[in-house]
Amino acid sequence: MSIFLFLLSFLSLAAGFIFIYKPAWIVKANKIIREHVFNDTIILFDRRKKGFFFLLLFIIFFYWGYSRLQGEHGKLQDKLVSADRLLYDSFHSLENKDYAESKRLCETAISMEPQNAKAHYQLAAALYLLKDPAGAKKAWAQAVAINPASYEADRMRKLVVRQLKLPSEDIAAFK
Repeated sequence: MSIFLFLLSFLSLAAGFIFIYKPAWIVKANKIIREHVFNDTIILFDRRKKGFFFLLLFIIFFYWGYSRLQGEHGKLQDKLVSADRLLYDSFHSLENKDYAESKRLCETAISMEPQNAKAHYQLAAALYLLKDPAGAKKAWAQAVAINPASYEADRMRKLVVRQLKLPSEDIAAFK
């Protein structure tokens, strides 16, 4: 639990007990707020300062919440995302020549669904492009054992040929 949520919950608890057991405190606080916060002469005189102050608070809290959300999204992505989404991201990593990231995403997808031929084919392509032909042959053999007539096999073969700029007959790992 974040500190902000803890303080908010503690203030709610305190307000609940004050409303039940100390109504005189509420009357005093209401009187102080009417005199200092909602006093027309003070509000109209300092309204621009207070307006900018609250706008600044909004910007700070909004940015803080947004930046926390962006940080948590990356951490949770591998746990909460389906294997298909991981393979989609893996394919884009392969196309962008980020082979290590593609390998990591494929391994995560395989840990979620061990019998996913598409994940094994993409892992084989990533390993081959990372210059690990032995690992690529092993992953390719597992993929062929799961689904030998997969569309993904041809797609990965073409991607590797395109990435390495080689003729297709030079790729021994994918025979």
